[in-house]
Amino acid sequence: MQSISLTPELACALIAEMQAVLDGEASYFHAEVWTDSGQRVALHLSGQADPPDMGGPLHA
Repeated sequence: MQSISLTPELACALIAEMQAVLDGEASYFHAEVWTDSGQRVALHLSGQADPPDMGGPLHA
C-alpha cells in the first residue's frame, strides 16, 4: 500500500481547488504529488468544460 502525507495547509489547498471544479468555478483540477516512497501520482478532476477524452469526470 502506498501513502501520501500532506500538511494540513496543502490538504486544504488541494480540497479547495477540487471543490472549485465541483462548484463550476474552475474547469479542471490537476496536481502531481509523490507518495512517501517517492512514486509520482497525477490527479485530475474534470469539470463540465473539460474535454471528455481526458478520462471522464475523475481519473488518477
